[in-house]
Amino acid sequence: MKKLNGVVDSSGAVRTLCAAQSPTELESCCHTQIFAVASLVYLWLYLPDTAGRWYEDLDELFMQRISARAFKNYRTDVEKKERKQQ
Repeated sequence: MKKLNGVVDSSGAVRTLCAAQSPTELESCCHTQIFAVASLVYLWLYLPDTAGRWYEDLDELFMQRISARAFKNYRTDVEKKERKQQ
């Protein structure tokens, strides 16, 4: 009996990650999983976190070519002016 790697869903049923019946289907499934992982890595590295930013802040960040990884810690001119006023 073959042991399949799988994931247990909320109903308790085991869903296989890649239920391939032939080598061709297995290869296709592996390519899909590799593409999915590569996409997640790309999104993690190059898609900036824009939570809590106004459109003006984002415009400034993109115009100054701040890297996506530095968005979180960068203070825009608007934020600097607000701190001075307080």
